Amino acid sequence: MTLYEIVSIEGGTVYPGEGSAHFHVVFRVVVFRPFLGEVLEGKLKKADRSGIYVSCGFFEDVFVPEHLLQEPSEFDEAEQLWVWMYQGEQKMFMDLAEPIRIRVQAVRFPEQPRTAEELAGMGALEGATADGTFAPMVVMADINADGLGLLSWWQQ
Repeated sequence: MTLYEIVSIEGGTVYPGEGSAHFHVVFRVVVFRPFLGEVLEGKLKKADRSGIYVSCGFFEDVFVPEHLLQEPSEFDEAEQLWVWMYQGEQKMFMDLAEPIRIRVQAVRFPEQPRTAEELAGMGALEGATADGTFAPMVVMADINADGLGLLSWWQQ
């Protein structure tokens, strides 16, 4: 959940004997919790040996682990990208910032780490983000089906 817009703020009333100010606030929030099997589109944000990280624009904590990528896929160390070996011979690179279609497999709410050392030892599915911070909600997804993966793969 995130604050989208503050529409209005009125009041500022201080009640006798309380000492605190009370405001009437009208606001809009974005509530996001995808359901299992939902297909989402985003952009490929980061790739490493454990899988790929996807951004949906307003939500950054989508992770596709390596075992849920298109079969067969391999990590190219030189390019630092995942490559789908289409029909065993054609290399389809998963380039960063490309539009991608994913299917939600799980939604997790990890326990927040108490120390920086705990956060450093966490993986993406335990709440560590691509930039090393903590994510209170992690969406695990897959791209191992027809129509999923980079949108450029499916355009004619």
